[in-house]
Amino acid sequence: MIGKMVTQPKPVSLAQVEEILSKRSADGDFGYEQQKSFDYAKRFAKVSARKAAELMGQLQEEFGVPYEAAVKIVDVMPKHPAQLRVLLAGTVSEEKQKKMLEVLSKVKIKHVEDGAEAVVQAETPAEEAQVKVEEGEQSQKKKDAQDGEKEGAVETGEVEKKVKKAKKDKEL
Repeated sequence: MIGKMVTQPKPVSLAQVEEILSKRSADGDFGYEQQKSFDYAKRFAKVSARKAAELMGQLQEEFGVPYEAAVKIVDVMPKHPAQLRVLLAGTVSEEKQKKMLEVLSKVKIKHVEDGAEAVVQAETPAEEAQVKVEEGEQSQKKKDAQDGEKEGAVETGEVEKKVKKAKKDKEL
């Protein structure tokens, strides 16, 4: 990175950040900030980089949305008019906003964060296979956690019984 200078900063979507950092991850180790940025982008990017670029282009061409607003819309993927209104800040008419929401509602979201059930419609068969693997891993982690809680409860119950028995033996 020595010797490189940013001449014009340009906003990019989380999906594009994920793609850029995944390419750079093959080159070597990340610093702390890069790794955190990559993890964040992987977790919260709602569409693939290719789909994000298509959506941004469509928002700009069909609806006249400024580039920066298009980036934010793709990152957030608003579902309600109020959410979209906040992102657009009055730059687009309400008619166009309704049409934008229709377009956005048809977009297939890549994943849902925080273990909520993912209703994912993959863009390619390879992505579909990856989604199934990830869903299987999540359900296995939940089962393991539940089993661990049950085992902990059994062990706690056994310890309590032993303590009570020891107290009774001491009294006799």
